[in-house]
Amino acid sequence: MPLNVPLDENAQFELLNLRTIVNSIGAHIYAKDLNGRYTYVNQQVCRLFGLPREEILGHDDHDFFDLGEANDLQRFDRRVLDGGETIECEERNIIRQTGEVRYFNTVKTPVRDVDGVIIGMCGISTDITEKKKLEVELERQAHIDFLTNLNNRRHFIELAEHEISRALRYKHPVCLLMLDVDHFKRVNDTYGHKQGDRVLSVLAHSCVDTLRDIDIAGRIGGEEFAFLLPETGREQGLEVAERLRRVLAATAVATDNEGERVHFTVSIGMCLLCSECDTVDNLLNCADKALYQAKESGRNRVCVG
Repeated sequence: MPLNVPLDENAQFELLNLRTIVNSIGAHIYAKDLNGRYTYVNQQVCRLFGLPREEILGHDDHDFFDLGEANDLQRFDRRVLDGGETIECEERNIIRQTGEVRYFNTVKTPVRDVDGVIIGMCGISTDITEKKKLEVELERQAHIDFLTNLNNRRHFIELAEHEISRALRYKHPVCLLMLDVDHFKRVNDTYGHKQGDRVLSVLAHSCVDTLRDIDIAGRIGGEEFAFLLPETGREQGLEVAERLRRVLAATAVATDNEGERVHFTVSIGMCLLCSECDTVDNLLNCADKALYQAKESGRNRVCVG
C-alpha cells in the first residue's frame, strides 16, 4: 500500500491499540538501523533517558550511556545486525544524564525486508535492577556477619585460603591474629546482651579503621575475631597486634545510661605462616593457642605462637 493512502478505520484502530500497548507495557522497546541508530523508542525508553522521542531518534547508544557500557551494547547489536542472531543477554547500563546504574534482561532480534535482508533490529529490555540489588544483598548476607559487618567465619576462611595459597606460591609472609574480648561475659551480665552487641560492633569498626584495606577481617564466633595480614612478618605483625590492643583498650562504648561508658580490653594470639602452619586451620589453631596463653598470662596482651 502506498504511504499516502489513508488507513481504513479498522487499520487505524489496530494501529492505535498497538501503540497504546507498546507504550504502556512494562518494558523498554526500541528499534535501530544498520548503524545502531534509534529509529523507534517507546515511552519507557523516553523516561529512561529523560528525553522526548525526537531527541533520541537518529542517535546511537554513545549519546545516552557511558562509553564502556555503550561499547558493550554495540557488540551485542553487531551480533544481531551482522550475524543475524536473535540473542538474549543481561546488560549493565550507566545512564549518562543521571549516572544511574541499571540492569536489563534484553532480547534483540534482526528485522528483515521482504527479501530476507537485514535492515535493522528491534529489542525488548526488561528492567531487572531491583532483582539484581536483591541478589547482591543476599550474596552479601551470605558472607557477612550481620552484627559486625565483618566477614563471617566461612567467608573469612575462603578469603584466607586464597591469600595463603598466593603467599605460599610467591613465598610472601603472612600473619594471622586471633582476638578475644576479655571478661566479655561480665559485660553481658552487667549491662545486658544489647550492650554486649554494641561493644562487639564498636570493636569491629575500630579494628577495620586500624587495619589496612588489604587485611582480611572476620568474626569467627561469639566475641572471637580473626585478622589475616598479607605481606606481614613477625615484627610488623606484633606492631599491628599491639596497636589494636591499645586502640581497643582506649575505646569507650556508650550505654543507654547518659554519661556511662563501657571500657574493655582484648587478648590477642599471633601466628606466622610457615612450613608447620601452612593452612588456615593450622594458623587458626596456632593463633588460638597463643590467645589462650595471653588469657592465662593475665589478659590484655599479645602472645605469639
